[in-house]
Amino acid sequence: MSGLELDGTRSEIRRSRRLFAGVRSVRSVGLLVALLLLGGLAVGAAPAAANTAVTANITTNTTWTWAGSPYDLDKSVFVVAGATLTIEPGVTVDFNAGEGTTLYVKGTILSLGSASSPVVFTSSQALLGGGVPGQYKGLEVESGNASSVFSYTGFYYGAKGSGGLYGYGELKIIKGSTVLIEHSTFENNAYTGVKLSDTSIANVAYSEFTNNGGGLAASTEAVMNVSHSTITKNTEDGVFWNTLSEKEAGSSFTYNTIAENGNIGVDIVEECKRPVSTFPHGEYNNIYSNGGTKEADKQVSPLVCKSGPLPVDWENNYWGSEVYYYHNSKECGETATPYP
Repeated sequence: MSGLELDGTRSEIRRSRRLFAGVRSVRSVGLLVALLLLGGLAVGAAPAAANTAVTANITTNTTWTWAGSPYDLDKSVFVVAGATLTIEPGVTVDFNAGEGTTLYVKGTILSLGSASSPVVFTSSQALLGGGVPGQYKGLEVESGNASSVFSYTGFYYGAKGSGGLYGYGELKIIKGSTVLIEHSTFENNAYTGVKLSDTSIANVAYSEFTNNGGGLAASTEAVMNVSHSTITKNTEDGVFWNTLSEKEAGSSFTYNTIAENGNIGVDIVEECKRPVSTFPHGEYNNIYSNGGTKEADKQVSPLVCKSGPLPVDWENNYWGSEVYYYHNSKECGETATPYP
């Protein structure tokens, strides 16, 4: 590529980033791509004033503003211990250095979008209409505190990984961190939307996980508390546990829809010797039409365990028709009609 061609490509990327920064909806990525492909320039909000290249670690309390958006990560960046990164409504953060680019949070991150002006994490390629799952690694919260929040935030085209789909996530929460996720969207990520391990906790509400490698996954002693959320059309399981949690209260799922995932809706791999109170449990969920692999006709397979039936409590859920229970049907008492 000649110098003039390269300069032209860079200018187009900068122009597209400014256009992307004007999109004011968590679910507007598809609309943006269509506009780019058609050469359309009219987006409801005015573009941000500038691009901001993030070239160094964040060592003091820092705010990313609408005026400085989009923020371009050309390499992995750390929010160091003791520092807080606050991201204001309408800010776009794009990852431009390739598949391994990560925003590591050893301090605190406050991603505070709004219904009309969400915060968006995406790939630089997506801004040119070339978004593909796995174009960057994602975000990793490893602070060990309970301060980080993602509210009205969209996560797209990340979660690069290798091996099992549950080993990586667009948002990875580790080392005993507790994170609040609300009114957020995880879509078109290569591996799991949210991945937890160690003694970490994710409190999730009113969020959507769709078209990812998997919805949510927890391992070791991690806990997921999820309510009023939608987990659909992911390649593998909607929700996956492989934990050894000794916490007094296990993961809780209430008032969610878990449907049309490629493998199992709710996949629980647990050690039966642990106290029943530590097992994942859920009620008032709609769990149906998942493509469980235990039956040739792809019926839902909501419960799986290592060593026989688990006395877990997944009663008072709607399971759809022709449901297939793996091991323990009596613990899956169902309702006849879906929950609203």
